[in-house]
Amino acid sequence: LIGEERLIAPTFLLDPFILDGGGPILFAAPGRGKSFSVLFWAVSIDAGVSTTLWRVKQAPVLFINLERGRSTVMNRLGAVNRALHLPSTRALLTLNARGKSLADVLPVCRKIVREESIGCVFLDSISRAGVGDLTENQPVNKIMDMLNGLCPTWVGLAHTPRADESHIFGG
Repeated sequence: LIGEERLIAPTFLLDPFILDGGGPILFAAPGRGKSFSVLFWAVSIDAGVSTTLWRVKQAPVLFINLERGRSTVMNRLGAVNRALHLPSTRALLTLNARGKSLADVLPVCRKIVREESIGCVFLDSISRAGVGDLTENQPVNKIMDMLNGLCPTWVGLAHTPRADESHIFGG
């Protein structure tokens, strides 16, 4: 590895929140709108829709839903599409696997990322990863390793401890 002669500005899929090749984690207490927020981000990137809040570099998206039932996600997707002035029936590549863990669905996700040339993966939520107790560092590191191995750019949703919203639950 050699250094660059000149400074190259970073690129974003969704500026300033999602660095191209990065893995941000959006966290908040339950019921604060995390899932809706990342669904807005996911559709914006997938459809190439910039807003007054962010600029987008278009890329195909995979949304991994381990949290909610299919009909709930469909209703939310329709609302997000309408809010972004897209047809309410616009599709977003989504793996609905409520009751499964990331570890369970990782093989099929790898196949989808490869076959569909996915540029960004969204995971709702890391608490469903299925790799152990999130109060330990090793399981949290394993989740990030799984996501890094899946796609260079990813976004994870996480929860805060109910008594303290200043940090992510777990490691």
